[in-house]
Amino acid sequence: MNESDQTARSDAVAGQKKPGQGRRPGIGRWNMSTTTIPTAITAWQQQEIRGEQLLRHLVSYDAWRVPISESAAVSAHTAPRILTSRDPQGRTRLLLFSEAAAWETFMQTSEGGGRAGQHFLTAAGSWIFGLPADPVDFLEIDPGSPWRISYGKEHFPRLRALAAAVDIERTLLA
Repeated sequence: MNESDQTARSDAVAGQKKPGQGRRPGIGRWNMSTTTIPTAITAWQQQEIRGEQLLRHLVSYDAWRVPISESAAVSAHTAPRILTSRDPQGRTRLLLFSEAAAWETFMQTSEGGGRAGQHFLTAAGSWIFGLPADPVDFLEIDPGSPWRISYGKEHFPRLRALAAAVDIERTLLA
């Protein structure tokens, strides 16, 4: 056995990696404050960032566009409510849009057709992902786009915990 084989074997046995070993491309260059949601999701899909980094970016984003029912609120003199949609299997989905272009892309799909004049609530990710999501089965991020991503109920506790952590960090930094 030569010296390099011995080193590789001892690293595997010890479970230790040398500095820089096993890193995915792009992780060292990742900057949450300047990266758009579509770019972050694409980076995750291409395994350039870890899932935890993507979740943190989604929860930290401050300009989510959430469809609301303003007409129902006006007719009933109540606060607007967040709209959800039902898929053909009867599952409830909350649609979130990271930018106006994502909504426009969604409008061009069969699922998005007929929703012209939609009103939105712009909200921080820590608020949205921290909401009780009992009636919702899936969170759909930028539906209709090439970077569309969905999170099911099994992810909600983790998203809520991360939202609480982001809120605490922001409070401590303020």
